[in-house]
Amino acid sequence: MALTQGTDTYITLADADTYIATMPGDYPTVWDALADAAKEKFLTRATRYLDNAYRNTWVGDLYVSTQVLSWPRIGYDNQGRVIDGLYPDYLGYAQCEVAARMANEEELNTDQDRAGWIEKERLGPIETVWNSNAPMGTTYPEIEDLLWLYLNNTQGSTATLVRV
Repeated sequence: MALTQGTDTYITLADADTYIATMPGDYPTVWDALADAAKEKFLTRATRYLDNAYRNTWVGDLYVSTQVLSWPRIGYDNQGRVIDGLYPDYLGYAQCEVAARMANEEELNTDQDRAGWIEKERLGPIETVWNSNAPMGTTYPEIEDLLWLYLNNTQGSTATLVRV
């Protein structure tokens, strides 16, 4: 199975290999041990993950109404730059981050720690109380930081200002 940009991937296998080789920890070793066919499957799954996780939050509109994936798009990124017909580099990098985590047998779709929004925690005498606004699932700040230019919401490492 050969990857086709815009049909099942946002980044080429060669570019994914280059990006993942720079990642910390065991990611490069695990990735390098895979056959190209396995890498392509992880990249395809990572594309689906990004499309599903962020489907309602991408900036702009579909570039062509009949396209299979969420990108390319038409419109502007969060810094006002035209994104018409592009596959942004950071979108591909985010796809690599997801694919490397999947290849490393990390589960991205399970409900876990509610993004660490703890108000109070108790172990024995220590109690855990989650903030009522904490998301139900795990968040991935590194991936969302790569995507912040292309998301309509305030996901990622951004601050929310509250007037008191």
